[in-house]
Amino acid sequence: MTLAPVLDRETAERMAAVELRRAGQRARALHYALCRVDPLAFAELVMRDGTSGERIRLSGEQVRWHLAVEKHRRTAIWAHDQSGRSTWAASRVLFELVRNPSARCVIVGKTFPSARAVLGMVSRYIDSSPEFRQVAPDLRLDGDPKARYIAVTGRAHRDPSVQAVGTGLGLMSRAPIDLLVVDDALSDELLRSPGTRQLVRDWFQAVLLDSLSPYGKAVFLGTPMHPEDPMQRFAGGPDTAVLRSPVVDAEGKPTWPERWSAERVERRRRDMDEVAWDRRMLVAPILSADIRTAAEPLNSFIERVSQGSLTAPRHLAPLVSLLERARLGPVRAVVSAPPQHGKSETIKHALAWHLAQDPTKTHAYVTYAGNFAQDQSRQIRGIADAAGVELSEQLALRRWRTRRGGGLIAEGITGQLTGKSVNGVFIIDDPYKDRTDAESALKRERVWQFFTDVATTRLHPDASVIIVHTRWHEDDLAGRLVKSGWEKINLPAIQPDGSPLWGDRYSIDVLQDRRETLGEYSWASLYMGEPRPRGGAVFRDVRLYDPQTTVVQSHVWRIAIGVDLAYTAKKKADYSCAVVMAADGKGTCYVLDVIRAQVEAPVFAGMLKNLISRYPVRPRWYAAGTEHGVAQMMESMGIKMEVLPPAGDKFVRAMPCAAGWNASRISVPMNAAWSNAFVEEVLAFTGTGDLHDDQVDALAAAWDVLWPTEKQSVVQTLSMDLRRR
Repeated sequence: MTLAPVLDRETAERMAAVELRRAGQRARALHYALCRVDPLAFAELVMRDGTSGERIRLSGEQVRWHLAVEKHRRTAIWAHDQSGRSTWAASRVLFELVRNPSARCVIVGKTFPSARAVLGMVSRYIDSSPEFRQVAPDLRLDGDPKARYIAVTGRAHRDPSVQAVGTGLGLMSRAPIDLLVVDDALSDELLRSPGTRQLVRDWFQAVLLDSLSPYGKAVFLGTPMHPEDPMQRFAGGPDTAVLRSPVVDAEGKPTWPERWSAERVERRRRDMDEVAWDRRMLVAPILSADIRTAAEPLNSFIERVSQGSLTAPRHLAPLVSLLERARLGPVRAVVSAPPQHGKSETIKHALAWHLAQDPTKTHAYVTYAGNFAQDQSRQIRGIADAAGVELSEQLALRRWRTRRGGGLIAEGITGQLTGKSVNGVFIIDDPYKDRTDAESALKRERVWQFFTDVATTRLHPDASVIIVHTRWHEDDLAGRLVKSGWEKINLPAIQPDGSPLWGDRYSIDVLQDRRETLGEYSWASLYMGEPRPRGGAVFRDVRLYDPQTTVVQSHVWRIAIGVDLAYTAKKKADYSCAVVMAADGKGTCYVLDVIRAQVEAPVFAGMLKNLISRYPVRPRWYAAGTEHGVAQMMESMGIKMEVLPPAGDKFVRAMPCAAGWNASRISVPMNAAWSNAFVEEVLAFTGTGDLHDDQVDALAAAWDVLWPTEKQSVVQTLSMDLRRR
């Protein structure tokens, strides 16, 4: 008799819990439904703060922007820097697609990369935001997002749903536009003369405004640039709402105190000149006479600051244009140019030029070694000082500053970037010292880790990154970034039309001579910017000579022996060999003798002794640390060798010798017993998994002795008669 009331009470509690869940589900469903028709509710549910990841809370100014767009076909919003304009623009495009999946939207930026950044934000929310999925469960990206547009499912046409375009560029589709969002698309460079201002106005009218659908909306966001710029003209049109959102109100109080405290506002005011403060933070009308005109062109700056000692690098026009463009907006680009063609001087002057334009910006210069980076930093500082940039008294080469708070950070590729973030231009100039570094998978990975783990973490969103280096390898830093979509600028020494890149300095004849000296593999990397993969033949056709007719009587010949020993201290391993080569006085080398055997160490030592008795020079061997015991063993048997640490693998060491071989500077005797096996191994050498390569390494060692670099020793000489040998 007492059980029923208890069961009724439990049932009631369970029913109440179910009803609460149902009420919550109904509330969420109503909230999602509200978000489909109310842009304010949509933004605060879906959009996230780019720094904290928390849901945004619209400022009072941003609420005004949404309400104005809902009410008017055209809206001009003058808003201060870092007022959330780009996130707001992305929110507006997303809401338009939710309300109308067939809508055609266009995002316009100062440059294509800046417009693409907003487009990427839109794409990420559609693809991965759970809140967006609840509001628009049927809206999906239709295929992989493209570089210039995205498309969504459910649209009633084949046109892109959202396009990104830079000012002055063309649209992918001329279909009617339902929502046009122009986000900070103007600059001093675009408005520096009446003619350029008219061109920009004509482009906005013909390409954008005339393409609006009958019910299409247009929104301009930005800061006042010029009384005659397109935004000013747009604001004066019919049915156009004009909103001004300065960082402080008429009483000097922050308009968005949650983000811009009074202290932060004051710090920003101190960091900016008066004209920039009025324009970018107070969004106040500025008279034409107060507008700063376009910066001095970089070419003019170079000639002026160098006082005529340098000529403008007009042959590097794409690089100069890229460096100038980095002042107007963020760029991501890789550049390759031949050595000794002026790229380093151009980069150094460009960094000083940027500081002269805006001494509040911080830039970075990174190269393969810290001491070299500091040497370049010293030169950049001197150029900036000559250009009139006011420098602080702090003179450390790794980090120096201007009196306005900007400056330069200089570091090696293995160093650590410390201090404030880079909000200007981040230059990585030749992260690999030479081919040995670039051919090393370990060092390539270290460079990549520096870029991803160190460099990118110091970048301000508005910073530009420009990578400039010799293309040694397909998988180098530039190669990886190009594959990920970065802009690529390659300046080959010989242009596609056959003309030299810098004809005033390097003629075609000079370049062709250098090509023969380097060989095709190194030429393609160093001078043409197109690295070739390993796996192909390194040595081309052989040049033969007849020892019976090749006689030298009066020339002084230089003799060298290169060896490649394949022993441990206790037992034999693979083939060991020695190659004897002689150089005449005219730049030609002759292979005189080759011994090669797979025998015990004492047996090969006897063979080598006999060879040295006929050619009395000290052999050279490139031996790793673990092989030094073999050299000591040979010395104990009476054979003294020049033992050097290897620079790179056998492929890298073969490059100088291969260049000489391919230029027909190395001849092989036609009737020697060892000639066929020697030539077959050399011509089959690829540097990748070769069955045998001992003769190639010995040949390379002998070549290096005869044609030493700065670090190689001078060889002994010997007069001889080839016929007698």
